[in-house]
Amino acid sequence: MNNKLIQKIEKKIQYLLRKQGDLPLAILAYDCCSEISRLVASWIKKEKASSQVLILKGEGIKKTDRKHDIIAIIEKGKVFIIDPTIWQIFPNENISVGLYDNLEKALRGVTKKYGGFWKVSEEIKNVSRRDQIEWKKIILDIVQENIKIEMNKKNLFNWQNKTSEHYIFSFSPNSVAEKEIENIIQEQEKWYSLIIKELKIKNNRKIHYYLYPSRTLKEKLTDNAGNAHTQWDDFSVHTIYSKNLKVIGPHEDTHLLTLKWGISIGLLREGLAEYLELSWHGKKHSYWAKKYIKEKKFIFEKLFDNHYFYNLDIISYPVAGSFAKFLIQKYGLEKFKKAYGSLDKEKSSKENIKNFENVYQKPIQEIELDWIK
Repeated sequence: MNNKLIQKIEKKIQYLLRKQGDLPLAILAYDCCSEISRLVASWIKKEKASSQVLILKGEGIKKTDRKHDIIAIIEKGKVFIIDPTIWQIFPNENISVGLYDNLEKALRGVTKKYGGFWKVSEEIKNVSRRDQIEWKKIILDIVQENIKIEMNKKNLFNWQNKTSEHYIFSFSPNSVAEKEIENIIQEQEKWYSLIIKELKIKNNRKIHYYLYPSRTLKEKLTDNAGNAHTQWDDFSVHTIYSKNLKVIGPHEDTHLLTLKWGISIGLLREGLAEYLELSWHGKKHSYWAKKYIKEKKFIFEKLFDNHYFYNLDIISYPVAGSFAKFLIQKYGLEKFKKAYGSLDKEKSSKENIKNFENVYQKPIQEIELDWIK
């Protein structure tokens, strides 16, 4: 398996899903992993006849009663894991999950990422044209139903829209967002200009901002209860904007506008977004970094591991903001961008540190000491 073939397969999947409608892939791909995995496995088997192609089945995904099917391709002793409907669980990722030395390690890696219990369900060998047609029919029926459900959700809510130079804002009638929309536009356009200037980014696509009046409604319409999140495939930000909680600013916009740089580890990705926020809960990131270093709240090297980083989010976010600011101001933006694209969220902290040191040509301990002094 190579990146070119994986990208080709991903495009075919997206084309199939979007034949029925141009909605986020997380919605279109919902509940059709079984049929899509088998259809995609048949495509791979045709391209790679000598490879062993397996369907892996997981139960108890993300600590729920959810089940999920993915594909393992065994080729020359290596195991490639592909998730053809990854967007229904990880909306902003691509279908390539990882490369492992053997099937046992692959199952462990998948369990770490998705949770639950995983096993080999079946091997895909000879697939008839009739089976492929039947799978496609089932997939399109499921996608059509998903679109219908989503449209019913949206029809329950009457969005109002306001367009500015770089944004489309959607909000509910008589909401706090509607009353303050001119201030919101002014604020976001200011942050947009800062991001573009600081990061030297070119962008010709408007960001679609959905401003939800409550957490309850946001979760109901997006299945995400967080304060804010981005949807990469339709270049949108979904955020809560109410009397007591007004989640706007440069953070989510930075994630969208730097997509071309790649999807880095949390330390750099969230660090960059926080660097442009300028502060964390009213105080500079450097204040929090010094405080948490003194209190020994984190292990620096472990921040290069995505799971460790996000489990410490209240601590790791301001620390990352301080570190990103240090790297950019000390070594420059171009080197930061190179490191950003070189570090992989699926790799261990040890592997990421090695790549980081290759970019900066210094031991990590030296960089850490220079940062905290």
